[in-house]
Amino acid sequence: MINHQDYRAYVMQNDDFIKMLKENKIKIYDRFYDVIVVLDHISERAEAGEKIGEDLLVIFEVGFSFLHEQLEETKLYYEKYFRRNIASFREYDALVNYLLYLSDLEDTLKDKDLYNDETRGVIRGITEKIENIIREQKPSEPEIFDEFNILLEGYIPVGTLTTLEVFALIGEELNL
Repeated sequence: MINHQDYRAYVMQNDDFIKMLKENKIKIYDRFYDVIVVLDHISERAEAGEKIGEDLLVIFEVGFSFLHEQLEETKLYYEKYFRRNIASFREYDALVNYLLYLSDLEDTLKDKDLYNDETRGVIRGITEKIENIIREQKPSEPEIFDEFNILLEGYIPVGTLTTLEVFALIGEELNL
């Protein structure tokens, strides 16, 4: 059985923050969209008294945990580095989004036993570079993402899907 009340309470508790991301067209909102749509769908089915199968139960638990972790990390950056200044946050939105991607990628690789010292070093190097740019409020060029992707390319097997990519596929499968 899923605890959709905890999920609903968490979403309501963070409603203002989520709306702020959406209304200000912060790219990070898009990061959460598929996960929220799938979780809402499962939660609504549970609220309606439908029996939730094992597959959907696992999807709900993984998704809720992922959403909680990523949203709390986003709020931390917003409050710590940008002191709740939406304009500054928007300026570095793509970099924060990439940090969240790296966190998701790291978890995915650990789950598949593909995480090793070399991969950890590359991911930490990119993370430190991004955090330094954000901390020092330095400008960054869009090409920096190409550089990061090229660095990761040799360590990430082709076809490795992050949690977000899996939830996009789940949303399609459920016709959401």
